[in-house]
Amino acid sequence: MKTTLLAFLLAAFAGAAFGVDKDPLVGFYRGSSGDGRSMCAEVFRTGPDSDPVYRVKLLPAIFNRCEVIAQMNSLKAKGGELKFDNPACSGTVSAKGAKIKRGNVVYNLEKYDYVSPTMGAKPPEGAVVLFDGSNMDAWSHFDGSKPLWALENAEMVVKPMVKNAEGKNVGGSIRTKEKFSGPFKLHVEFNLPPNYGKDVPGQRANSGVYCGDFEIQILEGFGFEGNWGDIGAVYRQVPPQVNACTEPGTWQTFDIIFKPAKVEEGRVLLPRFTVWHNGIRIHMDSPVMYATAMSPKDGLKYKHSEDPIFIHLQDHGSKIRFRNIWLQKLD
Repeated sequence: MKTTLLAFLLAAFAGAAFGVDKDPLVGFYRGSSGDGRSMCAEVFRTGPDSDPVYRVKLLPAIFNRCEVIAQMNSLKAKGGELKFDNPACSGTVSAKGAKIKRGNVVYNLEKYDYVSPTMGAKPPEGAVVLFDGSNMDAWSHFDGSKPLWALENAEMVVKPMVKNAEGKNVGGSIRTKEKFSGPFKLHVEFNLPPNYGKDVPGQRANSGVYCGDFEIQILEGFGFEGNWGDIGAVYRQVPPQVNACTEPGTWQTFDIIFKPAKVEEGRVLLPRFTVWHNGIRIHMDSPVMYATAMSPKDGLKYKHSEDPIFIHLQDHGSKIRFRNIWLQKLD
């Protein structure tokens, strides 16, 4: 009985940590009408797991700040399908595709499983391999201890910080053992577990890639606006130019070019980020005013330097997966 109960509790904890299974209805769809007019759709899910609610947006393109052709809210799935019928349009959406009618025009859309063009990118010659799936030797916790993160299927899995028997915090965020100076390119692949219905940012899968004091936000953000606290943002300073997030449960990529600060005769040339999220450029030489963990008021006191920096992967309580991480030093 005790063994059964323990197994049940462990399973429940794992479900809470990783979220529910990936919903096959959620994601992008794209296709065209018989006369060649194109259309895309985005299916988003919210609400409790016991009673999910869906939103369908019809769009001229994905990964673009474009107008919404039509939006259907508060849809419920029946028999694995979403159906809607209103003056703007009517249609049916399933895991395989969608059929949309607008006026007299019928569009047939297929499920579009977008894969980043930089997924699986191999490190260039001379690059520093920070994680290739074999070990976590390039990393430590902030106190210098060996990472307690799990190594599963050649992936690093965040193990949230806990207190040990002595009441001391153990685990948590990790950073590189090596410091880096000068401009560099950083490639990171990550997977954000589903946590449908948790529309408050702090309740969604959350992490971050830090270059020294400066964070590029990782936050499950499919279907959200892409503000300065969402995925891809220079956290709380510069929003991404577009939300390039794919649906939760999919692998995604960051390709980050970081230019550190230059300090000359008391004048500071600010550090800057150029970032591609899933192959879509979301920052172009975006400046960072101060450490992204600071408030604007406290940021006024921040002092930039040219000191070498750590790369840091954040523990924010979510069991996010990472793989294929490498750094290329640039001239």
